Amino acid sequence: MATLSSGVRQGTQPSPAADRLTGGDSFLLHLEKLVPMHTLKVLVLDPSARGRAVSLDDVEAAVRRLLPHWPRAGRRLAYAPLHRGRPFLVDDPDFDIASHLDERFLTDQTGLTVPADSAAFDLVLCELANRRLDMTRPLWTATLIHGLAGGRQAVAVALHHALADGMAAITMFTEFTSGAPTEEPPGLRKAAASAPPRLSPEGLARKAIRDSGRLMTGLAPLVRDAWGARRIAAEFRMARDMPRGLLAHRNSLSRRFGTERVCATSSHPLADLKNIGKASGASINGVLHAVIADALRREIASRGEDLSKSLRAGFGIAADAPGTRRLWGNNVSITSISLHTDEDDPVQRLHKVSASAKN
Repeated sequence: MATLSSGVRQGTQPSPAADRLTGGDSFLLHLEKLVPMHTLKVLVLDPSARGRAVSLDDVEAAVRRLLPHWPRAGRRLAYAPLHRGRPFLVDDPDFDIASHLDERFLTDQTGLTVPADSAAFDLVLCELANRRLDMTRPLWTATLIHGLAGGRQAVAVALHHALADGMAAITMFTEFTSGAPTEEPPGLRKAAASAPPRLSPEGLARKAIRDSGRLMTGLAPLVRDAWGARRIAAEFRMARDMPRGLLAHRNSLSRRFGTERVCATSSHPLADLKNIGKASGASINGVLHAVIADALRREIASRGEDLSKSLRAGFGIAADAPGTRRLWGNNVSITSISLHTDEDDPVQRLHKVSASAKN
């Protein structure tokens, strides 16, 4: 069972003096105009060891323990006049944990209570994925879901991508669900109890102007680094015969995305993936992508589309140094691999996909 608790390593708190979104964070925030830009993190819980189900009060207590270590949970967006590109995060005087929490009780297709089938779970996740966050409040919600098979429960946390990328979220939720409820790791340094000083719109504007001056002085090195990264990326693609993203094979799966999200869950024992990796020499990451490739190939075939060209998968990977315990912000590098969906033999496809993921 995952025990709801908290604990954050030293040096992972944003500065309380001036908490402002970076350019990359702000880019993800402004994409909210097109599609919902929150990520949905799902924790599946087995409450059998504790002898009772997890309640919404338990979730609230766990979030309350986390707040001193992740102050952004109680901060909302604030914009400086004439500087709406990169907003600040300021203390929300009306912040109430309970207003960010809710719960769902799954039912099966007959309308009866638990245990529900996986389709009912998927529908709840789909609803949460498509429900936009309130931009006037701290950008997160947590939903306790009852009625999964085997007496399990789930906590689905909607967290805006502008606040944290996948790596930061994983670090946060690892801390959130590890250890005893009262444990705090040795050497823990809590974030400052006081929120950033309340600034008037004029004060925010002055801070924004000072930030702009600092950004201008760093513009030349940034352009130089960006040009160098572009050259390195081109050399990497050429060495591995990787097409540019715009030249990748197009079909009904790679068309322009819409505003609605669809969720479908499936379970795969980690032991099975490990055994496949051990037998084939592939990494767990390679095996996982091969499973995804097989599913996509089957879907393409069911639609009667061209299987002679391989699909490519593009995604962000963490650019943090090893051992980094980051809890907020975005620090990712965009990469892509070939899924080799044109390969008929599943074993050969596994080896090729694993090699592509390793590169």
